[in-house]
Amino acid sequence: MNGELTNAIDEIAEKFGIAIDWADKNALPYIQELMQRYRSMVIFQGVIAIIFCALIVISGIFLIKHICKADNKSVFREYDNDFSILGLITIISCVIAMAVCVPLTFEIISGILNWIFVPELQFAEKIADLLK
Repeated sequence: MNGELTNAIDEIAEKFGIAIDWADKNALPYIQELMQRYRSMVIFQGVIAIIFCALIVISGIFLIKHICKADNKSVFREYDNDFSILGLITIISCVIAMAVCVPLTFEIISGILNWIFVPELQFAEKIADLLK
């Protein structure tokens, strides 16, 4: 088990360019530095994902409002059904994208809060996943 654990930690450390000297009696500072870098990476990825989801929701709301206004002002509304069908498809796509992004955002926020407040547990779970 000890060899598997060191291999899992070395695998993570290799991604961040950290060399852990296991012959040294005090390898803990290396592991703490690795954990801090990994934590920062996960939090940064989460923030980027939240920004991306927020942009999808904001642009979806904007598109829906714009399509509804344009559809009501259409002069050829009785004669041209293509715009209405295209507008309806766009609205449905935006609603589906927003329905996916909102719960995903809450899940990402939960993950970020876990990494902020309990990073040791999250890091241990990551190592446990690598050992499987």
